[in-house]
Amino acid sequence: MGISLPLLMENLRRFWAIPVLAFLAYFFSAAFPILMSYSQLNQLSDYIRSSLANQQPFYMAVHLMIPVIAAVSVFRYLQGSSSVAVFHAMPFSRAKLFHTNAVSGLILILLPILANGLILLLIAKPALINYQSTILAERIDVFTRMAVLGWIWQSMVIVLFVYAISLFAGLVTGNSLMHFLSAIGFNFLMPGLYAVFTYYFTTYLFGFSSGEAWSRQLTSFTPYMKVFAGPLSWQITLVYLLVVAALYGITLFLYHRRRLERAGDPYVFHAMNLFMTYLIGFLGMSFLGVYF
Repeated sequence: MGISLPLLMENLRRFWAIPVLAFLAYFFSAAFPILMSYSQLNQLSDYIRSSLANQQPFYMAVHLMIPVIAAVSVFRYLQGSSSVAVFHAMPFSRAKLFHTNAVSGLILILLPILANGLILLLIAKPALINYQSTILAERIDVFTRMAVLGWIWQSMVIVLFVYAISLFAGLVTGNSLMHFLSAIGFNFLMPGLYAVFTYYFTTYLFGFSSGEAWSRQLTSFTPYMKVFAGPLSWQITLVYLLVVAALYGITLFLYHRRRLERAGDPYVFHAMNLFMTYLIGFLGMSFLGVYF
């Protein structure tokens, strides 16, 4: 995989604000309140548990927005006719340009997680929470170094998944606004379609039952939602990483097939225009039908 080191360093210089803002958001969401109550951590045990389990809203907002913003920023040159001509006039192959910019964005989103994880590892100390089971009651420590390492790993998997989808959105769209909106929408497309079809089948298909596993299946389409149902197992994590690798390969293929003169169009592939037209029509009419 060829990477241009000067272009990589230039991207990091241009977009340094993204990891800085992400670091501050992570820091003030967990490490800062922990340090403010460091002598009485038991009072924050519930908050620490939800934070390290990635069930805290501030963390999850950053997990979603930072990969999307990073993808939109590093591939913004594709969305303008002048910038796309300048970049592709450089002595780089399309593959080298793609890999360099993709790795640049990856560094921007992973550095804040690793930096905050290091801080949490350094300040980790017992924070006890009451646990009640059917046969016994005990107090367990929720602020261990293993819990922090688990947060780092799960956070990396989540942002990698969101980032891979955001890269795909950038290669099929022709302007930055559509890239941003599509990146967010595609991250929730499969859960949304699953919920709509389940509603149709439950309402109109006699004898159909979604079963008790409906919510578990709904959240399993993306690690961003899966963590709300519990920690990621190694099996489901492996599946997510394989999906990330497949999306990366598909996005690279689309980069080679992309017509550069389509920069500025909402979507640069005819098939994608058809897909989005039918998708918006289907979802829009479904929601209107349910409402009326």
